[in-house]
Amino acid sequence: MSGGPVRTRAVLVVLAATLLLWPCLAGPTGTPAQAREPDGTTNGETTGTDPTGTGDQPWAPYGEFAGRLAFALDDLSPAVVTATAADTLTLTATVTNTGPDVLAGLTARFQRGDAVTDTAALQERIDRPEQPVAVIQPTFTALSTTTLDPGATATFTLTAPITGTAAGGLDLDRPGVYPLMVNVNGEVREPDGAREARVGELHALITVLALPADTGTTDTADEPATPGPTPVPVDLTWPLVDRPHLGVDGVFLDDDLVAEISPGGRLYEIAAALAGSGLPDGSATAVVDPRLLDEVDRMTRGYRVLAPGTAQGALQPVLPTEGGTGGDTAEPTSSTTTTATGSSTAPSAGSVAGSVTGSPTGTAAAPPTTPASGAPAAGGTAATDTATAAASGTDAVEPAGTVAGTGTTAAQRFLTLLREIAAARQTVVLPYSDPDVVALVQAGLDGQLTRSVELGRTVAERVLTDPTPGSPTPDLDTTTALPPTGTLDDSTAAALLAAGYTSAVLSPTTLTGAEGTGDTVAPGTVTVDIRRGTDAAADGGTLPAVVADTRVLLDAGPLAAAGRGGGWTSRLNVMTAVLAQRSLDGTDTTPTVLVPGRTTGLTVTDLTRLAETVQTLAGAGAVTGAPLRQLTSGDRPAASDRPVTLAYPDAAREAQLAPAYLARLADLDRAVTSTGTALLPPQVAGEADPALLLDPLREALDVATSSTLRDDPAPGTAVLDTVEATLAGVQGGVGIASSGGSYTLASSTSPLAVTLRNTTPYRVQVGLQLTGGQVVGLTVVDPGLQTLLPGRSAQVSVETTVSRVASFVVTSRLISPDGRAWGEPVPLPVRSTAYGAFTVIIVAVAGAVLLLMVVLRIRQRVRGRRARLAAEAAGAVAPPSDGAPRTDPAGADAAVPADPAATPSPTEPR
Repeated sequence: MSGGPVRTRAVLVVLAATLLLWPCLAGPTGTPAQAREPDGTTNGETTGTDPTGTGDQPWAPYGEFAGRLAFALDDLSPAVVTATAADTLTLTATVTNTGPDVLAGLTARFQRGDAVTDTAALQERIDRPEQPVAVIQPTFTALSTTTLDPGATATFTLTAPITGTAAGGLDLDRPGVYPLMVNVNGEVREPDGAREARVGELHALITVLALPADTGTTDTADEPATPGPTPVPVDLTWPLVDRPHLGVDGVFLDDDLVAEISPGGRLYEIAAALAGSGLPDGSATAVVDPRLLDEVDRMTRGYRVLAPGTAQGALQPVLPTEGGTGGDTAEPTSSTTTTATGSSTAPSAGSVAGSVTGSPTGTAAAPPTTPASGAPAAGGTAATDTATAAASGTDAVEPAGTVAGTGTTAAQRFLTLLREIAAARQTVVLPYSDPDVVALVQAGLDGQLTRSVELGRTVAERVLTDPTPGSPTPDLDTTTALPPTGTLDDSTAAALLAAGYTSAVLSPTTLTGAEGTGDTVAPGTVTVDIRRGTDAAADGGTLPAVVADTRVLLDAGPLAAAGRGGGWTSRLNVMTAVLAQRSLDGTDTTPTVLVPGRTTGLTVTDLTRLAETVQTLAGAGAVTGAPLRQLTSGDRPAASDRPVTLAYPDAAREAQLAPAYLARLADLDRAVTSTGTALLPPQVAGEADPALLLDPLREALDVATSSTLRDDPAPGTAVLDTVEATLAGVQGGVGIASSGGSYTLASSTSPLAVTLRNTTPYRVQVGLQLTGGQVVGLTVVDPGLQTLLPGRSAQVSVETTVSRVASFVVTSRLISPDGRAWGEPVPLPVRSTAYGAFTVIIVAVAGAVLLLMVVLRIRQRVRGRRARLAAEAAGAVAPPSDGAPRTDPAGADAAVPADPAATPSPTEPR
């Protein structure tokens, strides 16, 4: 029988295969022995996730149901396996049932792969995890929560020995980076019945730099010893930033910063973690927002906070004290008006024009306590009271609607901690309020960016310098730019160069290779060629830069898409593996700058774990410090010669401050500048100094540029409201007086007398603009800039010409010296009773014609009279013989009949 041997061999092959694969097929006691995939293979038998073998498909969990669970890696300990580490791997994760069915009988086991061969292979495994099968735990372990309803979440913990195979050990025997997978099986309870299958898998990496000392594990005799690590230069940026809490002129919008800077608060713990970390020298750089320093410094001296339910209103002028100017007050602080409705209050710009009845030129008008009225604004405090109290040494009257801040002690303690950090570690100083730099430049606010840079340097130097004699000098870096998200465009890079920056830390997403190559820029040091305008060849200068290594500290999105959870622990797990593998390779010593981001979503635990991981890697010789200043100075590595260009990503553009918000910010910035050209410095005693009002507005606009306002612009909007209300109040205090009647021009060149009134305590210089009346031939001569004394009115005589009698309306408005409209326009009714040149010409011509006609008539009469006199002098004329008419001696042309008998007698009737 020829078929016998064949069947026997087949049975033996099947039996051998079953015996070999039995550890993979067996399940734990009380659980399904085999949870089979839809194609009939058992879990863990595949060596990849691409059944086609082409490698073209993206990563996906193995099996029909393996995507039912979503994972978040909460902890993997030890993060780095070293000689001093315990010999137990502990993994904690949070799992969520994302499917429509109940999952029951949940169990899990570890599976690990072989150590990756090099950094490139590791990157491939990060992007496309495989099914690791080098070591597979022989049994599944029931999770602490074995049943999950749809949408339900649970946390579980798995442990395994790191070395050896006993008790499900992972059998790690040499340094390297090993792929690790948690394979979760369970029962999918579908409507048509339950099915046992793999329902989820979580991928991670085990980093081994040395085996635990108490295991006694050594390298196997048939394999060479793994070479020791080569240190990779690393610098970790440590962000100390927060959203704005400061309003206008020192008033805080809220007191939330107290909790942040107190022990246990986010900012305090982040700073304490840096100050107390064992990070090697040069491996960490503090990054600080000077606005945060400014807020903390103000809090140390006592501060005021808006009461709940109120909003900061318009600032009131700082009035001069007796015998001085506004600059003589002990504490030059403007008072504010607050409202309980959450909106700023400001006087109407038209109130002056509507109330003035034409005071004589040069008469005094009593300066009011609000910009445009004679009484304090509702709920406000007259600035005179504040200034007088400060000058006299008494307690100042605090702004209405505010309460005393509670964080003075906390601020003093936190400031001491910040000064310790600045003295011990390099500290990069951001521009004031960490502005959205690209958005500002694109909105035409280059000047505000420069102002923020200069203000930031001044504030950081003042606040971080300990005035105590003998205190160390802070190590401040004010020339390295760290833009939000690490992205720039050419215009912004040029603006930063102009502001004094000499280098930058950038993301590779904003860089491209040499012109025309489109190469991806690798981490390290580069030179950015800045293009001027739209001409790609135009030279706009160069900016030395350090490219942050986003390959190391990956974003959450790609990790989640690759089955790694995407949380901060997953990011650290990948970072640790990459740095360790680069160290084990010994061929890539490119400086690695880690920029974890500076949003408020970064927790104390996140940064603490990051510091501990870097410290562990440094202790094992895998990393060393790479001072950021060294990477950005003239001592940069030769790789800095790599030329690159900027390409601003669309994602960064979409994340900028909203266009409407930026437009309002830009308009108010121009308005403050324009108002500054109109308000003149005090020249005599009794005049207020406008700088005490305008400088706080400018600083407040710097606060409103913060990139932290991208997601929640409410603090910035509150600041803009106060600035807008203050400007409206100042402009409302200077206006055009209108009596409500009409102006009369009695002649064609009569001047138009316009009364201007200044009820502010400032010396103001404005122009007067008149438009309209063209239909009646009105022309106006520009009267030029007019200087109005504080609290006084002045009459301006405007030269005009008109060409006809008519009634019309002229629109008048004030303009600042730089040409910006000041306040609202005021209509002026005008009546002209003057004859213009054209009318005069017509009358003159008509008179001349009439005179000519009279002259001609007189001439005719004179000539006729002369004729009659001549005839009388010559005597009567005899009638002709033919009976023709004769001339009457009297000169009348009467007909005389030829027959004398035909002449009636005088008594005969006719």
